[in-house]
Amino acid sequence: MQPVFTSPRPQPEAERRMIYDHVPIAVTDLATLRPHVVAFACTSGGAVLALTGRPRRSAHQQRTEA
Repeated sequence: MQPVFTSPRPQPEAERRMIYDHVPIAVTDLATLRPHVVAFACTSGGAVLALTGRPRRSAHQQRTEA
C-alpha cells in the first residue's frame, strides 16, 4: 500500500512573510540577470493576497518605474 499524501494546513502568516519579505529579495537577485519576464506563480500566496484585496508591487518595480 502506498502512503497517502496530505497537504499541510494553510499558514497565512508564513505566506505573507514569503510574499512581503522573501519575494522582493528574490526579485532583486533575479534582476541582476536582466530577464525579460519573471513570473511568480504560487497559488497559496495568491490566495493570501486575494484576502487583502490588493497585491503589493515589489521594491524593484517601484524603483524602475520612478
